[in-house]
Amino acid sequence: MTFNLDTVPSQRGRVAIATGANTGIGYETALGLAQTGMKVIMACRNLGRVIN
Repeated sequence: MTFNLDTVPSQRGRVAIATGANTGIGYETALGLAQTGMKVIMACRNLGRVIN
């Protein structure tokens, strides 16, 4: 079974907190959640390492 973001229904109006969201899998998770319309709060230890 393969996961595909295109099959996820709209998540508008929902909020998620993604930890470790400045790099790696945390960043990819935050990005995927945002692509579904969800508001994502990125929890990071080091603001200097946040990817723009």
